[in-house]
Amino acid sequence: MTTRDLAHTLDAVANRRQVIAGLTTALRRSGTAEAQTVTDLEGAVDRVVRLLRDIQPTHAEDTSWARSIAGR
Repeated sequence: MTTRDLAHTLDAVANRRQVIAGLTTALRRSGTAEAQTVTDLEGAVDRVVRLLRDIQPTHAEDTSWARSIAGR
């Protein structure tokens, strides 16, 4: 391998390395965004579940309206 061939090979490797670094950064950012979206969705679902638990009647006599609605 000549010096010129080695120089071309090193240039090609350096260029590919930059491409790989750029793609890795983009993938990391995308993964972070996806993870944040999942975290946000989990939080929203948790808040809905808490709200539903809070509005459920706690005593048996409080559930008579629910049975009448469910029977319709």
